[in-house]
Amino acid sequence: MLLEDITSISWAEAIHAARPIRVGRVSSVSASGFTAAGLAAAVGDLVEVEADGTTLIGRVVGLKSGEAIISSYDPVDGLRLDMPCRIRPKGNGLPKADRLIGRVVNALGDSIDGQPVRPGPMMSSDRDAPDPLTRELIRTPFASGIRAIDTFIPMAKGQRIGVFAGSGVGKSTLLAMMVAGSDADVIVVGVMMVILPSAIAAPVLNIRTARLVISLFVILLPP
Repeated sequence: MLLEDITSISWAEAIHAARPIRVGRVSSVSASGFTAAGLAAAVGDLVEVEADGTTLIGRVVGLKSGEAIISSYDPVDGLRLDMPCRIRPKGNGLPKADRLIGRVVNALGDSIDGQPVRPGPMMSSDRDAPDPLTRELIRTPFASGIRAIDTFIPMAKGQRIGVFAGSGVGKSTLLAMMVAGSDADVIVVGVMMVILPSAIAAPVLNIRTARLVISLFVILLPP
């Protein structure tokens, strides 16, 4: 851990990290989740279960008669009764943005590029939508670096645009070109795909060939 990481951790975060870990047990399993007994869980907590060498993660969506009702983010194959489970030690937050630059992480902030995320302060993943009446007006031009776009359909800071096309016609390639050509200090690319995890390799490779420091959030959903 670097010195700046140590000095930036608050007392509250240090106490949270040092608290005893309470272990519960899986009490029932269904196709989309499971229930756990013995956890001092609250609605919204993330729960981990070690099942056949892999870590299954779910979110507490309800509490009933001393049991936590958990919706699983992962397939429940191999999950059995009485398996030990615990509330996720790192909590429900995400690493602060400066520690995600140049990294590939999933929707939970876990590294999927083979390198661990540096420890340090966390930020809440549950945020209210910004007030539409206090948002800044769209005024500042944004150069994508692609002449055809900047000339005929120019964009501006804060604008939302959609790219719609069939499969295999270059959406990811266009995105990689915009990443390479845009003038920005930090680029965050969010990808949501309802595909198998192995199919994410191509768009990641296309974007990484831009040779820029980026943060890529990959949300992998089961087919």
